[in-house]
Amino acid sequence: MKKFLWNVCWNRGLGWSLFRILGTAYALFLVAWVLLESRLVYLPAKFPDGPWDLGKAVPGEGIIGPVVREVSFPAGDGVILHGWHGLLARGGKDNFEPLPTDRLILWFHGNGGNVAFHYAELLDMVDCNAEVFLVDYRGYGKSLGRPSEAGLTLDALGAWKHATQTLQFPPDRIVIFGETLGAAVAIDLAASVKPAGLVLQSPFTSVPDVVGPILPILPRSLIRSKFDALRRIPDVTSPILIAHSLEDEVIPIEMGRRLLEAAKAPKEFLEIPAANHDQTWRDGGNDYRDRLQTFLDRCAPSKVFQPKNEIPKAKGKTGEDAPVKAGEPDPPKGGPAPGPKNAPVTP
Repeated sequence: MKKFLWNVCWNRGLGWSLFRILGTAYALFLVAWVLLESRLVYLPAKFPDGPWDLGKAVPGEGIIGPVVREVSFPAGDGVILHGWHGLLARGGKDNFEPLPTDRLILWFHGNGGNVAFHYAELLDMVDCNAEVFLVDYRGYGKSLGRPSEAGLTLDALGAWKHATQTLQFPPDRIVIFGETLGAAVAIDLAASVKPAGLVLQSPFTSVPDVVGPILPILPRSLIRSKFDALRRIPDVTSPILIAHSLEDEVIPIEMGRRLLEAAKAPKEFLEIPAANHDQTWRDGGNDYRDRLQTFLDRCAPSKVFQPKNEIPKAKGKTGEDAPVKAGEPDPPKGGPAPGPKNAPVTP
């Protein structure tokens, strides 16, 4: 051992010199990981980064459409968090009339951005005849604090308390939705409470399982953030839907399948054929939305049916009301409306 240490420190041979260089570089790499891990795991966008103005949109007078309410609530340790509460409303002259329903999607997003980057998906979920509570973790958007694994667990508990006590949704009327990092947060929460259902989009088994193939020289013991979803998901007793893209370049679909295998029944898996990691919801299209709607209706069937915007009607030739498709001109008296010539074909 003494001879080895002497060679490491003082031998000027080429081999030992290279050994010292590589050893020093590796030590610096390990130190850098320890210091920067949280910045690599959590990629928050703080307010005003993001399209926050979208959340101010309201339907026109007499029109039914989605609106977003700003929500502030405490985490389990008192840190003040922010979120968006989406629901349908009927527009008025100066404000809007909320049209609440009887079920809620409690949504935990991924490790990047903030709630403002998920506005389009929020509108889709509201259209599933559900209210949506989209949460920003500590350090994200307008939420205070700094993110950590223990902190996100407390954030989820605070969101659940707000959903059940302030928004007054019973547990059996709440479906928890989590994507990527949020899927691990959602699994941990669902294992502690009993929601009506659990939806996981692009979930991973654990952070070390994700980092390992990317940085194989990094000892797993140095990865402090675990988010061990594979260990926690057997504790979930609610119905589970997992949606994962076959072409996810960040979280392999095999991780979603491993979670499905470890989960208790009832459980189901939706394989999305062609979508990259960030476009799973968008590219999942109507098949994904219909599957989510069916899952919601089975886990938390709604007894509140939201009114729809009325389709305008025109008088037909006999004086009877004839339906007119939205966006089409009224037909002229005495005959049908002429169609456009050489109309472009929309792909």
